[in-house]
Amino acid sequence: MTATSPALRRAGSLVLAMEAVVVFFFTLAVFGLQLVDRGVVFFVGFGVIALIGVCVGLLGRSIGYALGWAIQVGLIGLGFLHSMMFIVGVVFAAMWVYVVVVSRRSDAEAARIANDLNG
Repeated sequence: MTATSPALRRAGSLVLAMEAVVVFFFTLAVFGLQLVDRGVVFFVGFGVIALIGVCVGLLGRSIGYALGWAIQVGLIGLGFLHSMMFIVGVVFAAMWVYVVVVSRRSDAEAARIANDLNG
């Protein structure tokens, strides 16, 4: 189990929470457009929302971030149901990459500064 910074967990949780909202509205849109069987739409849609919730809970561990990457790929994959989700998925994947990269960079800088101050 790898410990992660609180800033990385908060920022990652924020991105995933926004994704859950988007998946909820996407589920409603696919339901209304009748692109897929209604039972399948709700099962998959709310299953993905539950998976995002589990991922948020696991963000303190490395498995949470691996699951986060898988969710990004899955969100892009929803573009096969409706083409606009390709764009939305790429935007959220870019946000996820930004959060992970910048948070790790800032953690490394904070550790370097703390090390310099301690001698």
